[in-house]
Amino acid sequence: MYKLQKGDKVAVLAPCGQIGEISKIECALNYLQSLGLEIILGKNVFNTYRYMAGTDEERAADVNQAFADKQIKAVFCVRAAAGGTRILPYIDYETARLNPKPIIGFCDNAALQIALYQKSNIISYNGFVMTYDFKDGHLDSQIKSDLEKLLSGEIFSIKSGTTLRSGNAMGKLICSNLSILTKMAGTPYFPDLDGKILLIEDVH
Repeated sequence: MYKLQKGDKVAVLAPCGQIGEISKIECALNYLQSLGLEIILGKNVFNTYRYMAGTDEERAADVNQAFADKQIKAVFCVRAAAGGTRILPYIDYETARLNPKPIIGFCDNAALQIALYQKSNIISYNGFVMTYDFKDGHLDSQIKSDLEKLLSGEIFSIKSGTTLRSGNAMGKLICSNLSILTKMAGTPYFPDLDGKILLIEDVH
């Protein structure tokens, strides 16, 4: 498991939807800085192209730059929305494999997370997006606790929901948004699910 420490540099990127201005993520940036992390904003993070944060090539370029920079220890995604699958052909998977670091996000960012796992064996953290989790101006206490334990390498458990069929299972955890997973089916980026535990999130 990756561990972040005070003083570590982290990239803040927009692989999917656009935010357009820094005010949308100021609270989240302040929070990450309060953890002692040094923020490196992607060159194209505030770009807008239709509903996305710049063209496919621009968004992929920010991802590639983050992996090429060995000082950057993790990548935080600013928003989900849509567009994640469009950048997958432009990602430098070999550079990522040689410089592993987690992508932290969910929903449409799962496309990038899954592709990097399948092509580069990169482990990512699914479950925190800057604009979504700070949409009310603050971070939920449970999310804050779990995220900080995760980033510091602490072991913690998640217990909630309804059990449909009881039992025990062991395997690597693959997390994805359902609509993203179906879009990736039949592509070289679809994950090998053999022996895995599949965690799916979506709405409706």
